[in-house]
Amino acid sequence: MLPFFAGAVELINSNKALNVSKFANTYFDEENKYSTVEQLIAANVNFENTGKKSLLLPDTKTWVKITIKNNTEVTITNYLSLGFPSMQYLKAWWHDNKRTEKITHLNARSPFSDRPFNASQLYLPLTLTPSEEKDLYIHYHHISKEPLKLNLYSPTTIHEPLQQEAMLNTLCLGLLFTILFMACVQALLSKSLTHLYYAGLILAFIALIGEVSGYNLKFLWPNGGWIAEKAIAFIVVFIPLFHLLFIRQFLKLKDNHNKLNRVFLIFISANALLLLFTPFFKLIVISLILGTMVIPVLAYTVIWSFSLKVTAAKAFAISLFTHLLLVNVLTLAGSSILVIDLTIDLSSLLKTAYTIEALFFAVAIALQHKVLQEEAVKRLKDQAIESRHIAMLENDMKLTTEKASLIQKQAVDKKQLLGNLSHELRTPLTVMQIEIETLQQGFSNNVQTSYDSLRNKIKDINHLIDDLTLLASSEVSTLAFDIKDINITKTLQPLACELGSYVKAKGFHWSASIKLEDELTLHADIAKIRQLLLNIVNNSLTYTNAPGQIKLMIYQNQEHLTIAISDSAPTIEIHELARIFEYLYRVDGSRSRATGGSGLGLSICKNIVEAHNGKIMAKQSPLGGITIVIELALTYSYC
Repeated sequence: MLPFFAGAVELINSNKALNVSKFANTYFDEENKYSTVEQLIAANVNFENTGKKSLLLPDTKTWVKITIKNNTEVTITNYLSLGFPSMQYLKAWWHDNKRTEKITHLNARSPFSDRPFNASQLYLPLTLTPSEEKDLYIHYHHISKEPLKLNLYSPTTIHEPLQQEAMLNTLCLGLLFTILFMACVQALLSKSLTHLYYAGLILAFIALIGEVSGYNLKFLWPNGGWIAEKAIAFIVVFIPLFHLLFIRQFLKLKDNHNKLNRVFLIFISANALLLLFTPFFKLIVISLILGTMVIPVLAYTVIWSFSLKVTAAKAFAISLFTHLLLVNVLTLAGSSILVIDLTIDLSSLLKTAYTIEALFFAVAIALQHKVLQEEAVKRLKDQAIESRHIAMLENDMKLTTEKASLIQKQAVDKKQLLGNLSHELRTPLTVMQIEIETLQQGFSNNVQTSYDSLRNKIKDINHLIDDLTLLASSEVSTLAFDIKDINITKTLQPLACELGSYVKAKGFHWSASIKLEDELTLHADIAKIRQLLLNIVNNSLTYTNAPGQIKLMIYQNQEHLTIAISDSAPTIEIHELARIFEYLYRVDGSRSRATGGSGLGLSICKNIVEAHNGKIMAKQSPLGGITIVIELALTYSYC
């Protein structure tokens, strides 16, 4: 093969940039035999056109030769852009027939200050005197194996590409940093692996775009050395690892597609091993091979996720298709892993692709959140309806149980009441039968005494019948009540005096304490209140040992009127206090009427109090007996 030589490039002194890639001659040193210009010239190697590539080994270095001349009568300085922010290896020389002159020697660990031109991208300053012509030799190695994008700028045009590059970088990095902030906030709030992987992926996107834009670790840390050298290798492996993790988590492949999930796990494991061994070995080719092998898997994932009837999955599929087309296919096509010649700018392609992908991912996550929120609201509504249904069922069961219990209690109370009434009637009737038989047989020593005994028993039976009639009336609300507003202070004072006289006449000690406001109104039937207090006092007189004590206390308690009547011994056990308001209940179990009374007085009192929407209760008295406490609602009047 004859050597190929393109024409010479003339330095420019205008406001237009010049693409000089077509003037470049390229030689691929696959065995890395030549490290100097002299060795290369002595070997008389064959140069090819720059646009044609071969499948290269990882460490293959490339030689580029360009003939440059100055046809003007003044010294001109131009700047040659190489199209990369950094390289693993870069050397450049001027050469003419007389000598070789060094322009720059850089490697992966060279500090940023060693660059011949201070910019985020690599530029070579080229200066020629009038009518001078030289050969420019460039010896380089880049991780992507992409050919140099050679453009020549004059001093007046060099700032234009720098400004355009800065605008594109600012736009892409600004959007990605905004998305990263939102992803980090979501990850902290939700503690979700999806947001954590998404935040890690966006961070890797930012690192890669910073790398291809020149804002890399070497730019930020000029003396980073080994760390700066390995940064790009870590990024190249880190992106596919977190990309696969994020896809798997977002689509919930473990639950929705188990076979695809297992395939993803294989690729995730392979990339994780690559990341582990990246500091020690050059694994870029293996990473590119994995990136090629995963293309069919991602293509199937795009089709499958787009077929799902979920808007978020469709948006995710579009984002994944963007990555598949622009990153996996075109980027790999632009690398040495595929023998395809592309004229596109891969660095701009990567920036655009990753920014678009990140935006679509953000839309997909937002849509997924919306769906999850709607599902959560629906679940809450369903739970609320179910809870109400359960509460209604429980309430119905409770009412049914209470009704059954009430019916059972009523049956027991009815049986007990009938038994008690039978006993209460049988006792006086038996006595009366004995008295009558005694009179009939003429065995009575005192006829008048027998008649008096018969009269008393008849009186007891009539009293019992009257109390039963009164109790029945109060139970079915047919008992007549004349409820109206009364000045309770003025009403209770004389009533207390009347009760005191009655108690003292029976031979008991009486005390009363009334602490009420002068104008205090009670909505009540005064006649029934009098009957209520008289029944309680009679109960105390009946069951208190003589000569005992009876004490009346009346006072205000917030919005209630409290009436308490206490007596002295004997008392009642605490567990029996609540039962004394039952019909015909006697604490000692005796059915004897020796103490007098019908046994219905406190039951009638309870019905009267409840008819006034009040409360009545019993407790043990400090005097040794019991205390009956009544609470009635007050209304205030200032007449």
